[in-house]
Amino acid sequence: MYRLAKSSRVFDGNKPILYVAEPALIKQILVKDFNNFRDRRIGTDMYHPLVDQSVSGARGDDWRRMRSIVSPAFSTAKMRRLYKTVGETLDVFADTFGDVYGLAGAARPVREVDVKEAFDCLAMDVIARCAFASHIDTLNESDNEFVTYARAVLKPPVWRLLAAVLLPRFALRLLDIKTFMNEESICYFYHLLRPLIASRKAEPDVRHDDFVDLLIRAERQPASETVDNERRPDAHHVNEGEEELMIERRALEVNDLSKKFLTEEEVIGHAFGFITAGFDSTANALAFMCYELALNPDVQQRLYDEVMAAAADTPDGELGHDVLPRLAYLDAVFSETLRLHSPTLKLLRVAAEDYPLGDTGITIPRGQSVVIPIHAIHHSPEYYPEPNRFLPDRFMPENRRLLTPYTYLPFGSGPRNCVGMSFALMATKLALARIVLRYEFSRSPRTPVPLCYEKHRRIKTIKSIVLNIQFRA
Repeated sequence: MYRLAKSSRVFDGNKPILYVAEPALIKQILVKDFNNFRDRRIGTDMYHPLVDQSVSGARGDDWRRMRSIVSPAFSTAKMRRLYKTVGETLDVFADTFGDVYGLAGAARPVREVDVKEAFDCLAMDVIARCAFASHIDTLNESDNEFVTYARAVLKPPVWRLLAAVLLPRFALRLLDIKTFMNEESICYFYHLLRPLIASRKAEPDVRHDDFVDLLIRAERQPASETVDNERRPDAHHVNEGEEELMIERRALEVNDLSKKFLTEEEVIGHAFGFITAGFDSTANALAFMCYELALNPDVQQRLYDEVMAAAADTPDGELGHDVLPRLAYLDAVFSETLRLHSPTLKLLRVAAEDYPLGDTGITIPRGQSVVIPIHAIHHSPEYYPEPNRFLPDRFMPENRRLLTPYTYLPFGSGPRNCVGMSFALMATKLALARIVLRYEFSRSPRTPVPLCYEKHRRIKTIKSIVLNIQFRA
């Protein structure tokens, strides 16, 4: 029997929302009966003609078509091609980082650094390079036009956020407010991306190995390539099993290949979505990980030893694409950070038809919004003893059997999980490994304990995290 205490009704304005936190019911909603909960609830009555033409905002058959095209762009094989690009970006950043903050030199000075600010710059450099083959150095080019508009995307004026929450759709239309995002930034990237995509399509034989290039080339992949079948050692991130993979393949089947294409507007929408989805989440994850390493020096030393040993075993001292997923403690630190500092606070889905919720006696009516409270589940002592402590060993291979499936959801789960998860895993882990090899973190008198998060409707973020940093000998 399911415990009804784990289901409750709340309201968003005058709209009822059902919260579901029972793992078995979460699996039903996200995986087994995915077709009835395929669509996301955006959270407002605002619809932007560009933002909604991406896999994150699409609905119904449009979502199926887009996801079947976009997924191959994030396959393991494609990530191998981007791995070198990420590594080169990290090399440039690491050198600049040491110079900007005065960390270089034989004396190995200890400096106070706002790591959130620094990793904002790194995330921007990686996204610009990997998404659009654009080379920028944000630490030294903070007034760069690309950087200025990218930072402003998710920081609109307060009045726009209030309008999104308080005003009905007809009033939003009268005021020509299409999104809670910064519309000036959206226009900038639209006019940047449109000629870029047109030029790429005009020269199909020229490879650029960035996200735009992968997206354009992914349009007509065979159906067998839609789901990445290469199993990863860190596959527990999406609760993967044979059942989940089978359901994902079925969910992404597009039988009419004449419909398997993206319009130019959709390519632009997906490329723009790469910025909005990747910038804050990457910077936050790195900042939170370094924060926890600073507060837990034994964890930092153990991670350094693992990464150092792996680098010493390679001919050139580099961590190759195949080496990274085998670093169990690196994965455990990453996983525990995303549990404790959940990047996404909740998942939102909408019922397509009336749906009896297990044997709870609850019927979810058509159009009902359902919320899965990720933050609350990640901090539940039932699933994670001492939930407020940073304990990476929870996610070591020998302890994974102790994890309750569908209680670890930083990337969601099921066919509509985060499409860019493989890139996020690769880029963030590689960045942390490179940083830990070069720098040591410790607590500063200005380090906030506990952290004070910014108020945000959807993600967990913070303005600054000041740590002491020292170059390793």
